[in-house]
Amino acid sequence: IPFNYLGDFTDDRKVVMITKEGGIVKKTNAFLAAENVQDLKATITIREDQSIGGSLSQVSKGVLYSDKYELDTKESDITQKYYKNSWSYLNNLDISQVSFENDKTAVVFTENVSFEAASYTSKAGERLLLAPNIFNRIDYISTPKKEREQSLVILRAKNYQDAIELTLPDGYAIESAFEPIEISTEFGSYKAKVESIGASKITYTRSFSISEGTYSKEKYGDFVLFINAITKADNSKIVLAKK
Repeated sequence: IPFNYLGDFTDDRKVVMITKEGGIVKKTNAFLAAENVQDLKATITIREDQSIGGSLSQVSKGVLYSDKYELDTKESDITQKYYKNSWSYLNNLDISQVSFENDKTAVVFTENVSFEAASYTSKAGERLLLAPNIFNRIDYISTPKKEREQSLVILRAKNYQDAIELTLPDGYAIESAFEPIEISTEFGSYKAKVESIGASKITYTRSFSISEGTYSKEKYGDFVLFINAITKADNSKIVLAKK
């Protein structure tokens, strides 16, 4: 652990500091929204046989560093299981290379991963259906069945950024794609879009931020709707057809 790094266990809380004059109560530093960032960049090839392959670099900072830095100490089989669990929807996932960069001075953790996966796209006749958000997806939250008793507390603001460049199969082009998606609430915001780069490549960009705060129990249903709207958006597909 980097020197003086507080992580998500001892940040933003009162502590007793022992000084020459005696004990005094101080408050540890809180991680700000701009510090808590996960930034993913990936280059992926989509194949006509429905498989995909490529590489990614994912950088974690601030409180998100604490979620990742221990990966650098794990055996290879443990890191393989970690990624296969994280991307359980990728069929026959084969991770060919993994490396980490743990910058303890800047408190930045970088993951570099190369992989292959089978049957990622689905076929509809001669068309391919592709979900361009390959890596970071939000899980669905069940609709509450009974009245919530406690306030909703989001302890820390966090920001997630994805930029994925996808090379299309030879002879294919986008037939249809979803319109840019924007969701904005008091709990956070979300944006996602697909753009063409020339005739054979597209980019998918996604930004998701969650806001720190305490919200009344009556607003929990609205929070569930926010998260589930993102879950739906994260699974948006585009249609590829032969030229």
